[in-house]
Amino acid sequence: SSARSSVPPSNPMGQSSSSDAALGSPSAHQEGPLLLLIRHGETVGNSSGRLQLPSEQLSERGVLQAMLLGQALKVAVDRGDFRLTSVIASDYERAQQTLAGILDSLDPTQMEIWPEPLLQERNFGHLRGQLYTDVIVEHGDLFAEDFTPPGGESWPEFRARMDLAWTLLVDAAANLKAEPGLPEPALVVVTHGLVLKVLAETYLFPGQTHANFKNTSVTAVRLVNAGGSDGLQVVVEKFNDISHVSDGALDDPLLRSRGGA
Repeated sequence: SSARSSVPPSNPMGQSSSSDAALGSPSAHQEGPLLLLIRHGETVGNSSGRLQLPSEQLSERGVLQAMLLGQALKVAVDRGDFRLTSVIASDYERAQQTLAGILDSLDPTQMEIWPEPLLQERNFGHLRGQLYTDVIVEHGDLFAEDFTPPGGESWPEFRARMDLAWTLLVDAAANLKAEPGLPEPALVVVTHGLVLKVLAETYLFPGQTHANFKNTSVTAVRLVNAGGSDGLQVVVEKFNDISHVSDGALDDPLLRSRGGA
């Protein structure tokens, strides 16, 4: 089916949202399944400029980011904005650690949780574990359209996998079960930066180019059945939102001593 997309004018394409209302706060919206697309927390590889292995773990800052996001989601759940009923996360270690940090503040017994290899970061093959600066000297632009990492995924291969991932997410969202008298259900998706970039450029804002998604950023997407030839409408209600870590909380020494890895 075809897709249309829209985004609130107060949260334009390419702008990291840190001044929007609190995460999950109610707003007028159309009816349809809600997805919360989340990038994993910061890793040492992120901060050191290294192509990451699947086993890359969160840095201390990344652990705090995940914890703060979990607390923000709990506030939204307790306020009745939505119920977190289903979680799909990349099976890479940094995504699973982020999910664990989020769930520390929530009740995972009320959720269906499963790892999903389709949500893995683009595979850079034999280059993983090396510094970007060293790889660029040898291979040039790693993100050039015609560059295929040795032993890794080309752009077309990665985009084809993202098409499968999006289909999986849309199907999972369609299976969310509304319950009379309870807040709407939401699907949580924990994944990686290039995954979100391709999904955004293909399905959220077709034809537009977007820069990096922030660590533990939340992009809230609603899938609206537009009917007729328009098919599925993708409504972006919140984009690249890092309000949960934008108020100086990461620099709070008491918080750091409580939540450090």
